[in-house]
Amino acid sequence: MKKIFKYLLIIVLLCVTGLLGVYFFTPEPKTFLNQNPRITSFMQMRIDAAKAEGINLKIFHQYLNYSNIDQDLKDAVRISEDGGFFAHNGFDFAEIKESIKKNIKKRKFARGGSTISQQLVKNLFLSSDKSIVRKIKEAVLTFKLENQLSKFRIFSLYMNYIEFGDGVFGVQAACWTYFGKSARDVTVFEAARLASIIPNPRKYNPNKPTRRLRYRTKLLLTRLFKYKKITRAEYSDALREFEMFFD
Repeated sequence: MKKIFKYLLIIVLLCVTGLLGVYFFTPEPKTFLNQNPRITSFMQMRIDAAKAEGINLKIFHQYLNYSNIDQDLKDAVRISEDGGFFAHNGFDFAEIKESIKKNIKKRKFARGGSTISQQLVKNLFLSSDKSIVRKIKEAVLTFKLENQLSKFRIFSLYMNYIEFGDGVFGVQAACWTYFGKSARDVTVFEAARLASIIPNPRKYNPNKPTRRLRYRTKLLLTRLFKYKKITRAEYSDALREFEMFFD
């Protein structure tokens, strides 16, 4: 019994030591408290992957102040990706539980449970790798992020650095790419369409009316209305645009 306790104690000490090592040797998100990253880890990963295939990938990115981003677009992205963002501390344990249940049932990684904060640290500092080591680093960095930056700063960085297609990063670059306008001028329908491609932005395009885009956009518009982020008149106008686009 003493030997078992001894081994368990050693394992616990190794885990604690490992976590402390990760904590002290991971980047400090407070670096971006008042300055914006020139390039993120995720951008560099895409550049390197394209280069390995003989492609010179150009990054299109334009930073837009949080206050200038259309409110409907901010609401659409938040509701699509992390409705409880302003209420949790970086981890949505109910969502994580549901994701684990679904992944076990499907016997594959079918659903993610990442919050906006977790997605941001992956984009800024890590990669798309799904290893245990990366997930540990992600958890530690998310803890740091939530304690070093305000929620509004986290969301602002997220909106400005999230991927929206090959070489397209941030809502401003995305709106110019797909709609030919600034992220301050999009319609409710455009906001919902753009937010709908976030889970897989390199596969889906907000200008291509696929069945999946139709489903996700309609669901998001309904949620925006249900949560009183848009008025009934705005909802009706968006549905008219929806029917014309997917006709």
